[in-house]
Amino acid sequence: AIKLDGKRLYTHARNGVSESELNIKIRDASIYEFEITIERFPEVEFEISCSKGTYIRSIVRDLGELLESGAYLKKLVRTKIGEYTIENAQSIESFNKENYAVLS
Repeated sequence: AIKLDGKRLYTHARNGVSESELNIKIRDASIYEFEITIERFPEVEFEISCSKGTYIRSIVRDLGELLESGAYLKKLVRTKIGEYTIENAQSIESFNKENYAVLS
């Protein structure tokens, strides 16, 4: 998470500090794909492929501003980081069993 003054940005937001009060530096990010996958207005689900350092909460905020309605991030699922994908991820149950066997 992006930090400002040693605190994560979302911590400032949870403490009631508005973005206009913060001096947040603009960072470059690349969006390779953006697809709205489910529309149950007012809820929308989307998939995004982007560069590292992309702040998804900011994209959601910007989308809300473009729609002149506001928006917030309810759920975030990271499905890929580099070569690692959610399809190849180990289940919590099997991870716990393997670690338990190692510790025994």
